[in-house]
Amino acid sequence: MKGIRRRSRISQRIDVDSDGDDADIPPKWIRRIARTVLKGERWEAEGRIQIVLADDATLQQLNLRYLNRDRPTDVIAFNLGDEVFGEIYVGYQRAREQAVDYGVTYNEELAKLVTHGILHLMGYDDFQDDAGKKMDEIEQHYLNVFKSKHLL
Repeated sequence: MKGIRRRSRISQRIDVDSDGDDADIPPKWIRRIARTVLKGERWEAEGRIQIVLADDATLQQLNLRYLNRDRPTDVIAFNLGDEVFGEIYVGYQRAREQAVDYGVTYNEELAKLVTHGILHLMGYDDFQDDAGKKMDEIEQHYLNVFKSKHLL
């Protein structure tokens, strides 16, 4: 599925929550990452986006309940519509482990996962090989953008 491209609306409201202090990332930084992607993709939607930094147990519960997969995951996104356009749950414990596995910083991995969740809200799909490759390319593009803007 291709992403939906629209004009950017800078005033998109983005709320960031954490289910604990272990995530150790300022909400303002997460919002800047999200806004950079939304603006870059020229995307506009009504309602706010809720980004939740959650632990493995929370992500595993969501993954089981909504995708019938009984294991933790690194990111899961829900299109909701109305007042809350979408919710993105980012697994900060997964991000820490994956950062070590991939040889990147924790911030880089979190930025990638936030970007991945936003792309899902925009209609991108990674369940097929070609679509997954396209998402990987877009994520890498934004990691480079984040670095050029000194966000990473």
